[in-house]
Amino acid sequence: MLTLRPLSRPDTAALARSLRRSERDEAALARLDEEVWRVSAGNPLLILETVRAIRQQGPDDTERSRLLPTRVRELVLARLERLSPRARGVVSIASVIGREFDFRLLQHAAALDDRHGAEVVEELVRRKVFHGVGERLDFTHDLVREVAREALPLDAVKSIHRLLAASIEAVYAPNLEPHYDALAAHSHRGELWDKAVGYLVEAGKTAGERSAHRAAAGYFEQALEALSHLPESRATLEYAVDIRLALHTSRFAVGELERSHEALRGAAEPAERLGDPRRDAVLALHTAQFLWASGRSREAWPLVEHANAVGEAAGDFALSTSAVLYSAAVRVALGDFQEAERGFRRVVESLEGAADDRVGLHGFPLVFAECALAVICAESGRFDEANLHAEACIRAGEAVGHAYSLVFGLRGIGHALTTQGRLDDALRVLERAASLCHDETAAALQPNVMASMGYAYALSGRARDGIRLLSEAIASVETAGALVWYGLLLTQIAEASLIAGDLGVAHDFATRALSHARERGERWFEARALKTLGDVEARRAPLDVASCEQYYRDAFELAEQRGLTSLAVQCQAGLTAVRRHGNGDCTEPS
Repeated sequence: MLTLRPLSRPDTAALARSLRRSERDEAALARLDEEVWRVSAGNPLLILETVRAIRQQGPDDTERSRLLPTRVRELVLARLERLSPRARGVVSIASVIGREFDFRLLQHAAALDDRHGAEVVEELVRRKVFHGVGERLDFTHDLVREVAREALPLDAVKSIHRLLAASIEAVYAPNLEPHYDALAAHSHRGELWDKAVGYLVEAGKTAGERSAHRAAAGYFEQALEALSHLPESRATLEYAVDIRLALHTSRFAVGELERSHEALRGAAEPAERLGDPRRDAVLALHTAQFLWASGRSREAWPLVEHANAVGEAAGDFALSTSAVLYSAAVRVALGDFQEAERGFRRVVESLEGAADDRVGLHGFPLVFAECALAVICAESGRFDEANLHAEACIRAGEAVGHAYSLVFGLRGIGHALTTQGRLDDALRVLERAASLCHDETAAALQPNVMASMGYAYALSGRARDGIRLLSEAIASVETAGALVWYGLLLTQIAEASLIAGDLGVAHDFATRALSHARERGERWFEARALKTLGDVEARRAPLDVASCEQYYRDAFELAEQRGLTSLAVQCQAGLTAVRRHGNGDCTEPS
């Protein structure tokens, strides 16, 4: 007796193609190679039977081509029929488990004692139905699993899923967390809807904690589907709200704003019926988060204030800290820097250096707050203080090792360094942020990182490169609806266009920025747009001194009111240059 090894994949393709010599379509032959390898894994008999089955089917019958050839199925079934009754029962259970399984789980589900369990596994390994994979077991071929599972009636499959869910709970009772995924799957397929909801939610939370937000969203959506099978009760209404809030967080984290908003809209009706003040406040806060990210900070403001009031009245640290953070973020967008700074400092003080505390958010508030303080201090002309907050932000971001939070922080630090005129340092920081955007968890931040890089490029003399990056970033945020920094991006591309000498383009972008900012009450971006329009007018010939001065004065007054010292200094310099030029000095305004 000789044990023959399977054919390699190239040899499998060669044998299959030799049996289809008349076939000339290379695409059809490539599909043949894929299908034959999938079924046979190099077994010559299975190669022959699969090619024969495909040849007997019509060329357009693509669905049937994925079915096992009848003769192959019969051979596998005959092989399984020769097993002992206990072994056949174990094979049925194992076929429902899926890939790789623990002997203890199989033994418990089959209700076998140690002696009988060992005998059955020995028989199945000897008959080459199972093989060892480290300390676990698996079928020797997916084909065997597939045939064994398809031979089971649907009711039997459902019963086995229920049996496996109960067995996992019993075998791994001390620590179920690593098994939430399997518990969720078996409970769902076994139509144990109450357990399915609970385990799907736990699996989603676990995925979210490791920033696998797309996977988390999938679990939460399955949980909502399972929840629809349960009769309404207070508990199911609570789940209906909480699951959708969690789904919003995961969708928001990957930049799917509209889908995150759908989840929030779905939570509104069960939340209203519950009448739970805390859930109402959390829903209000998450809705405010969506509105802020969409560039609608004025609409977000009353919702954040409501959440903050409820959190403080209840002594709810997570809710109140999250509300203060978003309250400060909304104030930044609206240009209220002094109150925003107070809010971010409260967050830093309340967390007491706990970089790893998320307080229910998809990122780490300490990183966000230190980043924001670096930006505010730089815009306020306090550069040394800005640099201290930048260092604290990076320390916190690196301590948690969370890509989204670190990229968010690096992007803000890049802005602060650009405001200081430290363009080489800014680009080093932003390039690091861009490299981290390849991580799926931080991909949603890539457009804003690219915009900040583009602006720094333009200021450092690479105007065309900067305009290209800024254009791509603006198109991305418009598509995603993430317009929170849209007014700033428009002024940045206006400034880049001005550096490139495109006065008309610069004027158009700055005008759009001004209109957008005024419409949404974004006084910081309004001041930036006015200053940029002043810069554009200062370059025109002949110079309209009165118009230019008006833009600079309006921008200066807004910047002074808002504590934007760096911007105010630039406006004052522009005014001085224009007045000097108007008095006969031929030096071109800068």
